[in-house]
This record gives sequence, C-alpha cells and structure tokens, in this order.
Amino acid sequence: MDGMDQGVVHQVILRYDREAGGFRPAASTLPPDDRVFASSQLSTLADAAYRNQDAHVGSSFCYAKASDGRGLVLHRFPDAGPHRLSAATHVLVGEVFAGIALGLASGWPHWWRGGPLPTLYPLDRRHLLEQAEEQLRQQQLLARSRSIEEELTRLVAALVDVGSAPLAVTGHTHEPTLLLIAAREILREWASSDWSFSTGEPVQHSGVRITFMLPEGHTTSDGYVDLSSYPHQSPQLINIANLVRAYVNSQDAAAWAALVRTAGIRTLDDLLSWAEGFAPEPDTEDLRRTLTDAHNQQVRALEAASQQALEALRSQVAELEKQRNDERQANTAQQNRWVEAHKKVVDEKEQKDAQLAALQLHAQKEEKEKERLAAENASLRRDIDSLQDRLTTFPPTTNVPAGQFGSGRPDPNETVRPHPGSHTGPLPRTGAVVAQPHETGSNEAGRATVPGRQGDVRALVVMCVVFVFLILLAFFGGQQ
Repeated sequence: MDGMDQGVVHQVILRYDREAGGFRPAASTLPPDDRVFASSQLSTLADAAYRNQDAHVGSSFCYAKASDGRGLVLHRFPDAGPHRLSAATHVLVGEVFAGIALGLASGWPHWWRGGPLPTLYPLDRRHLLEQAEEQLRQQQLLARSRSIEEELTRLVAALVDVGSAPLAVTGHTHEPTLLLIAAREILREWASSDWSFSTGEPVQHSGVRITFMLPEGHTTSDGYVDLSSYPHQSPQLINIANLVRAYVNSQDAAAWAALVRTAGIRTLDDLLSWAEGFAPEPDTEDLRRTLTDAHNQQVRALEAASQQALEALRSQVAELEKQRNDERQANTAQQNRWVEAHKKVVDEKEQKDAQLAALQLHAQKEEKEKERLAAENASLRRDIDSLQDRLTTFPPTTNVPAGQFGSGRPDPNETVRPHPGSHTGPLPRTGAVVAQPHETGSNEAGRATVPGRQGDVRALVVMCVVFVFLILLAFFGGQQ
C-alpha cells in the first residue's frame, strides 16, 4: 500500500547502516511496502557521499521526482554517529513541487538536524505549503539584491543554453537556493519543466537536473557553468542581462508577474524577444524609479539589520573575551595559591623530617648509653656476686677471749667442724692437742682479729656504694 493521500506529506528519516552497507529507514510515516522504498533512487539521493573536505559545508538539500510522480525533498547533513560523514537524511514525500521545495529548503524550522530520533507524524499538506510559501516570499525579496545580479545572469544564461539537459554549477558565492528561486521566477517552466536540484554534491546524480557542485566535485554532464566568470559563448547573454536587470528592479514577485503578464509573454522566445527590445517607456519610468527606490530601501534595511547583527556579535565576542580573561586570571590566582600551599607543605615536611632525624639520632645515642650502663651494671653485679661467694665460702673467724686459749686441754670427745667444702661429717680427734701459746698484741680488749677479713668487708662496702651510685646515675640519665 502506497502513501498516495494528496492531502498528506509523509516523513522518512534515513541513516547509514554499516552492516547493510547502505541507507535504511530509521523512522517513517510511510507503510513499509511503499514503492518509494522498493527503488534505489531514494537511497542514492540520500547519500551525498561527503568527503572530509566537505565537512564545513554542513547540510544540503535535494529535490527530485519519484517514479510515481511524488516529490522528494531531502535534507542531508553530516552525521558522525556511524563513523561516516554522509549518514543522515530527513525526507518529505508527497505532492510537493519545486517552488515549495525551495521554500522549505530556505528555512523550514522542522528539519531534523541530528541527535535523538524525533517522533514523526504525517504533515498536513495545506499547512506545509503555507509555511513554504511564506519562506519563499521572503527569499524572493532577498533575490532582488544587486549583489547576486552577475551570478544570476550567468546562471540564467546557462539554463537557457542547456535547455532540459543536466547542468553542473560551480564558482558560486551566494546561496544556491537564493539563485534558484530567482532563476525559476524569471524562467518559470519556459526553458524546462524539470527544476530538480541539489545544493551540494561531490558528484552528479541521475534524476537531478541542476547540481551545485562542491569544491573539486566531479562533473559528468556536458552542461557546465562557472558563476565566477562570464561564459565565452552565449548568444543570448545580452538579452538575459537586460532580463535580469528588469527582474532586480521589480519590487516583488507580484510586480514582476504583472510586468510579464502585461508584456504578453507565454514562451521562452517571447521572454527573450521582450528583453531584446526592452526599453522603459514614459509610463514605466515612474514605475522603474519607484521600484528602484523600494529596492534601495530594502537594501538599506538589510544593511541596518546586518550592522545591528554585527554589533550584537561584536558585543558577544567582547563579553566572551572578558569572561575568558576573568577565568584566566582566576585560574592563575588559583594556581599561584596552589603553588604557595604546595611550597608550604614541602617546607613543613622538610622541617618535620629534620626534627625526626634529630630525634632518631638522639634516641640512638641514648640507646647506646643505656647499653653501656647496662654492661657496666652487669659487670658490677658479677663482681658483687663474686664477693658474696667469697664471703660465704670464707666466713670471718670468731674472736676468742684471751683467758680461754691457754688451757691446752681440748675435750677428747669434741668434734672438729670442718670448713665448708672440706671433708663431710665429724672427724674424731685421734691425738692430743698441742697447746697454742697466747699471743699478746696491741688489742686492749684482749681480742685477736684477722686482718684479711676486715679488708674484704671494706671492699664489699665500697662496691655497694659504687653500685648504688651507678644505679642513680643510670636512672637520672634515663630521665633526661
């Protein structure tokens, strides 16, 4: 089933499918079995085959006729999503003609320009035509600018020369849609009824008569025009220059249509003959002056609007520049603060490291001192233990009163106590004991003492005093 309702214009979004190697519908209001999908024409026109150097061109428009007579208006734009420069197209399909297509290409606000897929719905044809005609009227006023007169003259001359054959256009500096709107208003369908066009192609496609080529594009048709210079041979160039001058001097589309109708023009030959003998009559001189004044007024209005836009742009640029400078200063200040903070942290770390090293060195010294004192303490303990062992092994002899030594009569039954470490057990006396003489000395008390034992006691006392002194020294040294 085809979407042939004449009151409806359908929408289709095509995207490049890498797996399939071609364009496929991503969204559509047409039935899946519509015949427009059965032909390769739609996918061929959708693929603008943009090259890397064409990325700056942005979007382009194409208008052609489907095999069933419906109009196809294509809005193509680069889409980097599938890693292919030419990969997205928004198509309108329905009873749409070249003039309406030019109006839609000039500024219809509902073209999809990438991003998430929109929700599509069939468009009311009457409402769509009203929007397109409004855009077309605005463009027709702009097309009467003196600035495009030379390029428009060369384009019209080339269209007259090639007739219905394909034409490749290069060297243009103005918008292709603006030039096409003016050329179609002048020639109507007298030169050709085929006004299929493309505003930007690297190569020419069949089914498109007028192709504005991208820089260094590949042309395949015999018809070719460079709008940057006049053609070497064009038999109707002078007449067409007069014709374009008359068009530019007209006030608007209605005034031009009235002028052509008054001249009785119905064919291309009539148009060229009228342009050949065109001369202002007394009745039309005021009209020409009026048209010229109106045109100059429009130009001044456009210049004023352009100046205002330029001033607004300059103001925006200045504001952006100020914001950038402020941000740069803020970033610089923040960076300086960071550098200072970093330097402070580094300095503090170095100080802490130096303090830690000093503390570690002091701790090592104290540890060595403690080890030395501990060694001395152990040595003193060994000396004291040795003295204690000596005192225990050799106890001091008890002093005996002088009067008790002289009897010389030991008890035969008395048991002699051995020294520690000698023979164990009592030793019975087997003989008489020889009496020991009584020694007298300087001891007034009459008591005899052993000089060696007194020296050991004094040494023991001295060692205890030294040991206590060293303990106190070690204690106070640890407190420091």
